[in-house]
Amino acid sequence: MQESKTWTFIEILLIIFSIITLFLLPVLSSKANNLEDGDHLASTLAPVLSLVSSLLVYLAFKTQIKANDKIQMQFEKQNFDQNFFRLIDNIEKRLNNSEIVRFDNEGKEKGYAILDYIIEEIKNKNDNYSVSFGKYILVKYPEKLENSIWEKFYNEIDGNKYKSWKILKKKFINSDISNREKIISVDLSEYSDYENGFHDLKIEVFNTYFYEQSLEFYYTYYNNIYGRFFAKYVVFFDSYFKSISMILKQMDSINNSEFYKDYLNDNLTTYEKIIIWMAVSTGKFGEESRMRLLKFEVLSALGRVKGVKPVPSPEFYQHVLKLLKAQTKS
Repeated sequence: MQESKTWTFIEILLIIFSIITLFLLPVLSSKANNLEDGDHLASTLAPVLSLVSSLLVYLAFKTQIKANDKIQMQFEKQNFDQNFFRLIDNIEKRLNNSEIVRFDNEGKEKGYAILDYIIEEIKNKNDNYSVSFGKYILVKYPEKLENSIWEKFYNEIDGNKYKSWKILKKKFINSDISNREKIISVDLSEYSDYENGFHDLKIEVFNTYFYEQSLEFYYTYYNNIYGRFFAKYVVFFDSYFKSISMILKQMDSINNSEFYKDYLNDNLTTYEKIIIWMAVSTGKFGEESRMRLLKFEVLSALGRVKGVKPVPSPEFYQHVLKLLKAQTKS
């Protein structure tokens, strides 16, 4: 920016110098007393006038170059806009026109209806996932549980085998995974799963400790929920995710992408963003695309989504960011 101002100042000086020289020319000519003085003046002014002419030509060329650059920039922007909006349009057409057999084989659905169907399936089975992975956390990471959880767990266990929750905790943590599974299957009081609260305990464990788990856990969790959908609709989703990656790459190729970022985020539905998050969490996007999803804040709306996230908490978007960053570094 500073360089541009300096050149403008120099050009102004050159123009002023040229104007002064042109005004002085007739004055100096009138003061020439004889032919020799006139010849001397002419020989002196000739290179000056030549320099002035060269400078004027330079300024004319520079103005033309700027005009050409502006035209080139407008042409490049026009090409970018055509590619960007074409890709957006392709995604919308794919969602509107693709016909896919439902997962339950109850007829065919358009692409956008399949997204609705998948999200509804996840909502309906949310408690089942919470129970299943609450037990997963309990069995695999018991050392992370607070004493209040162990007390509740002890109340679901046959009290004749364990004198206190502390004894249960010690034995459970010191056992391998197969023995932990055995304690749960053999030592639980009869009908505990429904009447004595073990079902609710597993949900509590899931809700309390979900955000403290490892990348391995999250990959297992999300892949268990979403993997079967992606496997069945692989052709549809593969082309959809490639289009999203291409749009992000297009946006990353320009300096001022704020308008395009807003346009993309406004045009993607919430369910599409959930599907994109599913794909990210199960490894369907490469590192560059994950970095661009972070850069352009495509998934920021997930902090306000209800019914489809693992735990109903405002921490969910922070969880999304954490996993995106962790996956990008790994």
